[in-house]
Parts: sequence; structure tokens; C-alpha cells
Amino acid sequence: MALRLTLISALGGFLFGYDTGVISGAMIQIRKHFSLSTFLQELVVSITIASAACFSLSGGFLSDYLGRKPVIMIAGVVFTLGAIIMGASVSVGSLLAGRLVVGVGIGNVYRFSFIPGLASMVVPIYIAECAPNKIRAQLVTINNLFVTAGQFVACIVDGIFFFDQTNGWRFMLAIGGLPSLIQIICFFFLPETPRWLAGRRKLESARKVLQQVYDREPNDPFIISELRKIELACIYSGEYEVSQGEEIHFDDSETRSLQPNYKTTIL
Repeated sequence: MALRLTLISALGGFLFGYDTGVISGAMIQIRKHFSLSTFLQELVVSITIASAACFSLSGGFLSDYLGRKPVIMIAGVVFTLGAIIMGASVSVGSLLAGRLVVGVGIGNVYRFSFIPGLASMVVPIYIAECAPNKIRAQLVTINNLFVTAGQFVACIVDGIFFFDQTNGWRFMLAIGGLPSLIQIICFFFLPETPRWLAGRRKLESARKVLQQVYDREPNDPFIISELRKIELACIYSGEYEVSQGEEIHFDDSETRSLQPNYKTTIL
């Protein structure tokens, strides 16, 4: 279960890698097709990154308000729409519009360290909050692997359609919508993260997700313990307020586990 949801959600990283890689090959044909000046060539490439940087600011807020799963699905719809617009472009304006829309999708689900204001957004959060403790780091790393995989596939697609000098660039850009469409469909069958559910006091739903992830029985002591840890972490971080008169008891081990680990942070 954990590997399946990681691979599907990591398609967000694949989309980022594909879009940043495919434009280099497509631009060779685009500049001839639209007789682009140097400035417009730069604008076609950079407008996606600019819109991604701007809309990445909304990704955290939306994922807290709507949930990780809905935001990833919405971003997939936006990216698919952008890919269609780019592939069907009849003018520089429509091409720029498609590039901008794609940036919105990327900005809301994925942030990457070399872009100002971008660095691990909703997709890595979704993976981290669903992944089992023992393999969490490995699964989150898969997202980064998918970025380079997307760039690699983009180079192959560029090479395949390079010899179609008339419409090759359209296929290069439009094909990016296929992975996002697959991601949207698959996410209908994936759960919300247990951390987000627990933060909204949907503890029974969070328990069911933990059962699926760890493949254990509902009353398994391990599931109960994990749910308790998540619930206490949500209370400790202020993700939901404790009702007036409600008492929450922490034992010593639970209190210690919630204290910030500054040594790890420094390392």
C-alpha cells in the first residue's frame, strides 16, 4: 500500500521533471513555428517557473484547508489542462497561457530546491505522512528520483518527435498531460493522510488508513499506538484545539517523544 501510494503521488515529481526537460527540445521547433524573438523564447521557458514560484505559496495553505489528496488531484487537473492548451496552441499568447497554467499545477504540488521559494511541497508531505516509519526516508526519496526520471523521459520524447518539424513540439508538450491524468484517476482510490485526518479529529478514518498502510488489524496495539502518537503530535503542534474542560493526559515517554530534537536538526 505504502509503495503504491508513493509511486502514484510521486508522479507529481515526474511532471516537474518532464516539463523542465521537454521544453529544451520543443523550443527548437517552437521558435521557428512562431518566429520567436530571444525575449519571447526566454519568456516561454521562464513563465512556468515564475507561476510555479507564485502559486507554491498557496500550496501549503490549501493542503491544510482542503487536505493533501484534494490539492494533488486539483493540481493534476490544472496540469492536464495546461498540457492540452500548449499542445493545441495557435498563437504565442495561447502557448504562454498553457505554460502559465502548467506552472500553477507544479507550484501547488511540488517545490524544488534550486528554484527560489520552492522546496518540498504537497507531494513529499503526502508521502511522508502516509509512509511507515521504518521506510519513510526511502519512500520520500522516490519523489526526487521521479524528477530525474521525468527529465530522462522528456529527452526521449524530444528525440522521437524531433523529426516531425510541423507538429512535433505539440506532441512533446501535450504528452505531459498523460501522467497527470493517470495520477488523477489513481488518486480516487488512495486515502487522505492519517496526520491530516487526525488533525481534524477524524480519528476513525485515520485508523483505517493506518490499517491499510501497515496491513494490520483494527485493534492491533501497534495501530493504536501509532494513532495515539499522531493525535498527540496534532495537539502539541496546535493543529486542533482541545475543547474546554477536555483533559488530555501525556505520560513521560509521550512527552519526551514530542520535544524538539535540536541535535538532529543541527545535523
